[in-house]
Amino acid sequence: MTNRIRSNVLCGAHWLATIKRLFTSALLLVLLQAAAHAGPGLLPGRIVRVTDGDTVTLQDEHQTLHKIRLAGIDAPESKMPYGQTATLFLTALVLGKELEAVTYKQDRYGRTIATLMLGAQDVSLAMIQAGMAWHYKHYAKEQPAAQAQAYAQAEVLARTQNLALWQDSDPDAPWDWRKSRRMRPRQSAGAIMLGELATSADTHP
Repeated sequence: MTNRIRSNVLCGAHWLATIKRLFTSALLLVLLQAAAHAGPGLLPGRIVRVTDGDTVTLQDEHQTLHKIRLAGIDAPESKMPYGQTATLFLTALVLGKELEAVTYKQDRYGRTIATLMLGAQDVSLAMIQAGMAWHYKHYAKEQPAAQAQAYAQAEVLARTQNLALWQDSDPDAPWDWRKSRRMRPRQSAGAIMLGELATSADTHP
């Protein structure tokens, strides 16, 4: 009789443990799904580094560093015409400033895609208005409709006013420039090989 009771107790404990594991797994799944469908987050902090015209490092209140890729724009790469100018412009605008990053997602490089808000000023929009960046139309569908429209209109205006990079009538777009760099032949192990081709513009370089 004692053995039967002990067996029943063990079975009951095993059953409870199984139910607990299933419940925990289900709860974790719900939380992950909620996070995946959550709206934009808000990350306040101070900009401590400007890498180029569309990438910065934000330090939050816990001293954690976050690499931020500005959403909705693509600035000239450092070795492109106006690349350094765009970097200096963004540096003057945000370096050392307290602001808020409206975060959307992480890209394949681990960077946080975000809109930087300096008070009421949209930093990405300011870059486009100054002729320091393109509206990254490939990702326009990921933007709020009003924001995407404002960015597109700002680019048209900067172009018509021949501001900064638009002084060139047909400047190379950064995504085309990056693609051409990847496709250049390179020397490797005594043989000429093609560099890795872009997997399409589905990342935020």
